[in-house]
Amino acid sequence: MPNDITGLFETRVIPAGVAAAQALQYTKASLRAIYWDYKAEGGEIGQTMNVNIPVVNQGDAVDIGSGPLQTSDTDQVTVPIVLSHHVSASFVIKSWDKIRTPIMLQELYLQPKLEALLRQANGYVTALFTTSSFPTYSSVQSSSGTAAAQQTFTRGNLTTMWGNLAGEGVPVYQPNNLAFITHPAAYAGMMADSNFFQAYIVGEGAAVDVLQRGALVPTLNAKVLFDQQVAASGSNYVGMFLHRYAIAGVCAPPPSNEELGQVQEVTIYPVAEAPNFAVQIQMAYSIKDQGTVINLHTNLGFSVTRPDFGSYGLSALYL
Repeated sequence: MPNDITGLFETRVIPAGVAAAQALQYTKASLRAIYWDYKAEGGEIGQTMNVNIPVVNQGDAVDIGSGPLQTSDTDQVTVPIVLSHHVSASFVIKSWDKIRTPIMLQELYLQPKLEALLRQANGYVTALFTTSSFPTYSSVQSSSGTAAAQQTFTRGNLTTMWGNLAGEGVPVYQPNNLAFITHPAAYAGMMADSNFFQAYIVGEGAAVDVLQRGALVPTLNAKVLFDQQVAASGSNYVGMFLHRYAIAGVCAPPPSNEELGQVQEVTIYPVAEAPNFAVQIQMAYSIKDQGTVINLHTNLGFSVTRPDFGSYGLSALYL
């Protein structure tokens, strides 16, 4: 009679998978700041999903006075999003005696593997933070600061980026849809700038958040976030001021293999701000590996869908 792993899966793997999603290390702020409402149900690796972005042409509206209607064709830009990434993190457990509780399974195995998977996915987003991906506006270069070897952005830089988006017609007053994201080094430089923490500028509550909690409050309706995976460009760190619609992510949960027998599966949603980002956890005994194999995987695709919804900047550097 084959080994029955159903009980082990339900009592250890599922609770540990949920707990691991609550104990991550990097912020993955970029993964949380993009648009996730495009669905790719049943999608396979290599499948292309075409997203139509409407184009506004002011010439389509004319003063017809007392004359007849003057119709015009609708216009749109088609942006392809390819499910190009099958991200997997797997491991073999030789003996369940080593992980008798869900907590041990979480700490020793699932937590670092899920963290690795999410970092990989987040890295696909931060890789899009380039001038070639967001060419609509000139790069905003920071050029002021006070501390030695300090990377920083100023309130003026953020205001310029906000102005770029507002001038183009981006809906900058939509709550929870704007974010400024940069590397922790540049974020730390901003916390050292009195313009971000002096109570008479930002308010007493905001000053407390910066000085006691290390959290910059929203500025110009944008959440100010740091992401360890935001890259440097030369000697400067990148900063992106973007609306959620600037970048889209699509996720197609892998098909089920439970009908094959002795394969247990469950789907978790580890990123609260990405409701369609699904990770499937599989577990099965492997004769080849002489142990129980656990695999965390998902199918993903990312694309810049609205380059005019993002403004690119570079931090100042002081040596």
